Amino acid sequence: MADRRKGFSVAGKLSLGAILLVLVSIVVTSYVAISRQTTALEEAEQRTADIFSSVVSLMATSDFMSHNFANLKSMGKRLPERNPSVLQVSMYDKDNNQVFFFQTDRQTGTSLASRKPIQRQIEAYGQHFGSLMIVFDRSPIERAKQEALSNAFNVGLGLMIITLFGTLLWAKIFSRPIELIAAAAEKVAHGDLTVSVDVTTSDEIGQLTENFNTMVFNLQESRTNLERTLNELSTLYSVSKIINTTSDLEEILKLNIETLKTGFGFSPIVILLEVNHEWRLAAFQKEGEAHADIPKDAQARELDDLGLTEMLDADEARSVDATKFPQQWGFGSLGERQVYAVPLKSGDVMVGILIAGAPAEAGRDEIQILSVIGSQIAPPVLISILQGRALAKLSNPFDFIVEKLGESIEKASQYGADLAVFSFTYSDTAWNEGAIAMEQKFATLTDSIKKEIEDVDFIVRYGVNKLIAIVPGYSKKEARSILMTAEFPDMDDLEINFVTYPEDADTAFKLLGKSGK
Repeated sequence: MADRRKGFSVAGKLSLGAILLVLVSIVVTSYVAISRQTTALEEAEQRTADIFSSVVSLMATSDFMSHNFANLKSMGKRLPERNPSVLQVSMYDKDNNQVFFFQTDRQTGTSLASRKPIQRQIEAYGQHFGSLMIVFDRSPIERAKQEALSNAFNVGLGLMIITLFGTLLWAKIFSRPIELIAAAAEKVAHGDLTVSVDVTTSDEIGQLTENFNTMVFNLQESRTNLERTLNELSTLYSVSKIINTTSDLEEILKLNIETLKTGFGFSPIVILLEVNHEWRLAAFQKEGEAHADIPKDAQARELDDLGLTEMLDADEARSVDATKFPQQWGFGSLGERQVYAVPLKSGDVMVGILIAGAPAEAGRDEIQILSVIGSQIAPPVLISILQGRALAKLSNPFDFIVEKLGESIEKASQYGADLAVFSFTYSDTAWNEGAIAMEQKFATLTDSIKKEIEDVDFIVRYGVNKLIAIVPGYSKKEARSILMTAEFPDMDDLEINFVTYPEDADTAFKLLGKSGK
């Protein structure tokens, strides 16, 4: 579980951010205002000193030269009267001797820290006559600063209170959708995928809410699909487990038809099997019927007449035209519903064709399921066919090969052709690699025989370590020649023998490891 720590809510963070913004604004504004006011007062002091020194320079030159300072003293006394911030005025001659000093009564009430002296030179016509010293009272500036700070504090306090309540209210309204999404997400985290949040705005919050609802809906759909897939896989596994424990063909066909009908909604369902190179109806179930039927003597069908020839080369389910099917199969009542056919193949061996009417709202998943079930049916059906007496069984492989060999000899005699029978036998040491490796050896050898002997008609496994191949048209000389030039895998573990007809007809049983009758 993730470590969840409680912190500020969205509303609290917004309020805190607004208050900090107001405080910064107040501080900056107050600093600028006080700086401007202080600068203005200081500039006024500088202008006063400059103007007074200029006036003295222009009007009192002769007084300095005659050392008659009466007018200067009168002028110096009038300066504090006209400018309340002036506390003291002093004048000095060019030898720095004080010629005038005036101090107002206000100076006694001011501290040394609040006094600011400004000195200016008295010059005229390029000649220096003396200097002027004016002491200004800085307390008005300090009072202005204090007043500005007090006003800023009062205004800031009021704005903070207003901002606090305003932003809390606004943030609560603003963050309400986010809180709803957070509460809904908490439920989703605990597995509740039925939650939904109302979209009340069209801004980014509304878009976030809509995307959240879409996400939850998609999660719910995904979970539904996953549960359905798991159920389907469970059903497929159960079917596969059952059909691989039985060799009864009728039971296998009925079980798969029942699975397609009740488990996945396919109906009607028809299974065609190739029997002795003829296509026959092996099992079917019409729509609405409770049980599958297994016809005993079904009429042979041509795939071309049924429009199913393309299924011989197909590897998965394909949509087919059901109008060519016999009416008794029941596909005519499906309306616009699709009909699909699946090749039943075990490896490269074509076993049959499964035909089914799709459910009303079938999608790609249902069609893939049909293909999967088809692949599950084919191997046990093939095994069952090979184990059936009337369908080339392996219950007595010797009799079966002899029967097949007899058919090939009969055809060779009919057309006056030769016939060769090859025997490929693995030594006992080949089994040291295990049964799986041995099965791979047989598969590779079968492919090699088909490649090297293009005219081979029939290849069959016989016993645990032998393959039998029948090749029409090969005489003894041609059979020996092919063995001289052909390259088969695992030659060190492989023993190859052959007999030909009509030369070696009596020795065929020896090739199979049996005694003739």
